[in-house]
Amino acid sequence: MNDLGLHKEEILRMTSEMSSESKDGKGSLTLKKFPSDGTTIPMIKAYLRKLIAQGMRPDIVLLDYIDCVVPSKHYDDVNVGEGAIMRQFESMLAELDIAGWTAVQGNRSSIKAEIVEADQMSGSIKKGMIGHFIVSIAKTLDQKEAGTATMAILKSRFGHDGLIFPDIIFDNSRIQIEMGENKKGARTQLEYKQDVKDDSQARINSIFDARKLKDEIVNGVSLTQ
Repeated sequence: MNDLGLHKEEILRMTSEMSSESKDGKGSLTLKKFPSDGTTIPMIKAYLRKLIAQGMRPDIVLLDYIDCVVPSKHYDDVNVGEGAIMRQFESMLAELDIAGWTAVQGNRSSIKAEIVEADQMSGSIKKGMIGHFIVSIAKTLDQKEAGTATMAILKSRFGHDGLIFPDIIFDNSRIQIEMGENKKGARTQLEYKQDVKDDSQARINSIFDARKLKDEIVNGVSLTQ
């Protein structure tokens, strides 16, 4: 996974060959809307089994989002119920041999965070404990305006984690996400903190330079010889 970027041409060639082997040279996307209340993992599993029986076996399932799924049985503790849902989701994917992605919201402390960390996940922490690969997306007001975001790999059971990708393209209006063109590439936590410190110092220096220039102009000092 960490070396995919080093073999871009080979990956493009292989995906092209795999695509040409299908019936029409393209994949297919099936959208299914479930009720936002009352939907359980067994209901989703039954739908996937129906697709498979009809000859359409999904390679990946995108569930948007798992906080809308309710437990298949009653739990007095909400957090226990959320953990059970996530475990059912994992078991369903393993049984059907399908990859799965889902999303969860952040808690209040994540709203203004420059980096959303694991402890800022809403609800039960068991969702993070069960997940095999977890990324977070944080957007400041400036990033929302610029159509960018900061992505962090919080957990990975099959590669490096703790990596931060600042200012990736994340434009909701165009449904465009691109992490290959970010300015600095993957950063560790220490590197990211140093970048923030350097940027802060650069802003301070620019303020002092602007003040110095203003004083020179006000005092009538020639800027050129």
